[in-house]
Amino acid sequence: MPLRAEATFHRTALLLGLTNGHAVVSWADERLHTEAGPPAALVEVALTPPSDLSALRIALEPLADEPVTESIVLAMLREASLALADERRNVTDTVNLLRQMRSMLPLTAELDGELDDLTDAHMLAQVGIGPPVDEVEARIRASMAKWRQKDPPAAA
Repeated sequence: MPLRAEATFHRTALLLGLTNGHAVVSWADERLHTEAGPPAALVEVALTPPSDLSALRIALEPLADEPVTESIVLAMLREASLALADERRNVTDTVNLLRQMRSMLPLTAELDGELDDLTDAHMLAQVGIGPPVDEVEARIRASMAKWRQKDPPAAA
C-alpha cells in the first residue's frame, strides 16, 4: 500500500478509535526503515508521543489524503468488523463507531443508508420498539461479517 494510503488509514483509524498511538508510531518507525528518502512528516510522526492522539493526527495530516477515499472507508469497516468478530468491541461500541463513520467520513448514499438502517434498528431495539435487541444485534453481526472479506462489497 502506498505511503499516502497507509497514512490516511492510520489517521482515520485514530479518529475512530480503531487503533492506538503505539501502533501508529511503530508503523512510522517501520516505514522510516523501508522508505527511500522518507518525507520529513514521517519523521515527525515517529517522534510524536504515542499518548498524544491529536498530535499524531496532526503529524499524519501532510502525509494523508483528504477527503478520505472510499477504499479507506472500506478498510475502516473491515477493521470494525474484525474488532467485533474477535470481541475487542461489542455490538453497542460497533454501532457507536458506525454512527461516527456516518458523521465524519464521506460515504456513498448506499452505504450511508445501510449504516443508518443498522444504527436506527439498534437504537429502537434498545427502547423496546421493533425486534428484540438480541435479534437486531445478530443482524448487525451478520451485516458486519461481509466487511471481513479481503475485498468487501461497497454496500449490501
